[in-house]
Amino acid sequence: MCGPAVRIPNAMEIYALQPVSGGVAPKWLNPGLIERVPVNGSQVTLDGMELRLCGRRTASGKVRSGEYHIPPGTLVEVWRDADGLFVCARAADVDSVRVGQLARDAALRAAVKEREQRLRAQAAAFNADLAIPLRWAPGVTEDDRAQQDGASEQSSDRVIHILLRESIHDGRLVRKAGDLLCRRSAGLGSGRRQVPRPVEGAQVTCKECLAFAKRWRSD
Repeated sequence: MCGPAVRIPNAMEIYALQPVSGGVAPKWLNPGLIERVPVNGSQVTLDGMELRLCGRRTASGKVRSGEYHIPPGTLVEVWRDADGLFVCARAADVDSVRVGQLARDAALRAAVKEREQRLRAQAAAFNADLAIPLRWAPGVTEDDRAQQDGASEQSSDRVIHILLRESIHDGRLVRKAGDLLCRRSAGLGSGRRQVPRPVEGAQVTCKECLAFAKRWRSD
């Protein structure tokens, strides 16, 4: 037997190796080590160790003894799995899997970037449509969490307020620069001072802020 079954990826065939005799070379006690060597018959030689191909691992992780078809001279990549057992795969297959993974990672990063840009554009359009006649920025406070139907993932699940950059005195609406449009930044019920901070590219979601902002809408 080659040891306990280990679940493997379906992307390439992985083969189990069994030491023919002797112990394991000291450097192979380090995790993450890999090396490429050619197959010689049904064996590979790795730092003086003779390792025999003893089976192929199936997608379920089982070892099918004697089931391997690697032509002599084929270059294989050898490593130790999570259980410390020697395994190998054709170097060409390993390279193909790595190239595919790089492509998938690049596509994922591109998709994430495209989504972020789209959300920023939507947020900018929404915020501009508020037509607030003074300088302001989207902002959050430490203790504000998203309402059930509130903030988007872009805002890290926080309620996004209108953070004023200028003072305003419009009838009963009195705010200083640094206040939120929906309320003053000091004395928020708990007796602690919560200092709002701006968040770039976020869309306003605070219902109270949006209600106050309606006074400047012409429609």
